[in-house]
Amino acid sequence: MTDEQYCWEQFTAMVRRHEKTIHKIGALHYAPGSYGYSEMVCDLTTHLWLAYRDLPEGTVNRDEEAWVFTVVYRKALNLARNEHRRQQHFVYGADLTGLADTDDRDPYVDRFYHLVERLDSADQELITMYLDGKSTKELAKSLNTRQLTVQRRIAKIRETIEKLNKTIKEDDYD
Repeated sequence: MTDEQYCWEQFTAMVRRHEKTIHKIGALHYAPGSYGYSEMVCDLTTHLWLAYRDLPEGTVNRDEEAWVFTVVYRKALNLARNEHRRQQHFVYGADLTGLADTDDRDPYVDRFYHLVERLDSADQELITMYLDGKSTKELAKSLNTRQLTVQRRIAKIRETIEKLNKTIKEDDYD
């Protein structure tokens, strides 16, 4: 048996002995069973192999469990920190409305926005912000009023749009 094969067998036996430790450290950062967790466990095992392989020849490891824990735990902290830094560079919730395909427009949506254009400017602004996903609590704060008042205004705007929809003929908005 070659030295490299012996080294590999020793390492495999060590990983089997400390498999629970590696998995528990991975679970500190990701939910078990998730992709991030599996990736973390794989990366930790690979790093452990690299550290084990590069140990100087003749090194006697008196407390193998402590050594494995220290090597794996420190690497897990570095991996998690680096992933967090990487995620900070991504923009989530970006406005992709300009990328939408407008060829297959829904006539009901067009009619709705035509009806919204017939409202007064204050109601247009309120309903547009509401449709953009702002909560009534956020709207109340920005308008410096109570949440109940905003809810009532939105209900009144809805009624107005329904009335306009009944009175306007199909051909009038094209």
